[in-house]
Amino acid sequence: MYDDSGVTIAKAKLEKGYYGIGETVAASTYSHLTSNLQWKALHPMDGNLPAIYELCAAYKVPILLHIDPPFGEPIIKLEEALRCFSDTVFIFGHANVFNPPKNIENLLSRYNNLYVDFFAGFTVYDPSNDFPLVNYIPLIKKYSERILLSTDSATAQNLDYAKAINAMYEVIELCEDNAIAERIGRLNFLELIEVQPATKSQIALLQSHGIKYDPITTNKRIANELILGNHLV
Repeated sequence: MYDDSGVTIAKAKLEKGYYGIGETVAASTYSHLTSNLQWKALHPMDGNLPAIYELCAAYKVPILLHIDPPFGEPIIKLEEALRCFSDTVFIFGHANVFNPPKNIENLLSRYNNLYVDFFAGFTVYDPSNDFPLVNYIPLIKKYSERILLSTDSATAQNLDYAKAINAMYEVIELCEDNAIAERIGRLNFLELIEVQPATKSQIALLQSHGIKYDPITTNKRIANELILGNHLV
């Protein structure tokens, strides 16, 4: 999405039925995985990113941003994006990595279009982490409707998928609330998908093959299921 054709390609994918954009490297200085990528952005308002945010709003899809470090210019520019594109849902990827709860709450408290991807495995297992998991639990409880648990592909020291998943369950157990557990583990993801309307291309494909659908209730997910179920791709 960083070259001249990036926005066009992203739009084509969303029109086809994709549910979101990311992981997008919106800033990276220290990550051993992303800091040396030629196609990383300098900050969350760099290059094509504003146009991509507009696209996300139009299709009602979220965008997941990798941002490191979680302070300084990257966060200043993230806040600019949150203000300028208030109809876009932003997911701050692995926001807890080297980031204390108070910094995350500062953002969540001011921007309703911000969600946080919580990489529990890093907080529980990575020896370079300075902030105990229990310190994040009040934040997770308070903003449970905008917290998403993740494994982040288990990319941390002393970590594999089994540990990354175990750490997610540790978060759930510490929350001591079944409703919060369901929300951060499932419902928030589901709601981000269910709100997305069927695209013009999806509807045209269904109509061209005479596939019956309810124009009122058919969203992008249902349209995808009809398309795949009828072997239209």
